[in-house]
Amino acid sequence: MNRNEGVVGSARQPPPAAGDTISIASFNIQVFGTSKMKKPEAMKIIVKIIRHFDVVAIQELRSKDDDLIPKYVQMINADGSQYHYVVGPRLGRSSSKEQHVFVYDTRRIEMESKSVLTISDPTDLLHREPLLTHFRVRSDDPARAFTFLAHEYSYRPG
Repeated sequence: MNRNEGVVGSARQPPPAAGDTISIASFNIQVFGTSKMKKPEAMKIIVKIIRHFDVVAIQELRSKDDDLIPKYVQMINADGSQYHYVVGPRLGRSSSKEQHVFVYDTRRIEMESKSVLTISDPTDLLHREPLLTHFRVRSDDPARAFTFLAHEYSYRPG
């Protein structure tokens, strides 16, 4: 994909007003797949952590099951939360492919659906190509809302 494809706006808008901040996290769940989903105590903790943030970039989704993230988000939303997600393509050089995921609270954040893209890495510097997504803080005036690009990637040390 083209590096600029789908990217809308920039982070030039002012941040949310004091007291109306957003929280963003990156969470390496370490080999997040079907076997981890079958561990109720682990999942209880992982779900609880996600609910503390407005946007979370999840690393190491390793599952051939396309229903894993929808099931996971159902667990997050079981308390009445309203999270949604975006999942990138399976990437990696070995047979063990991983995906990047963004989970976000739709009550506070909206995603620009046309802005989700994976950036190519022609010089092969990264272990997995970055997933970029354009988010906007929900506001009465979307044209003036704080927007930002989030990216998730795995660096390949040289």
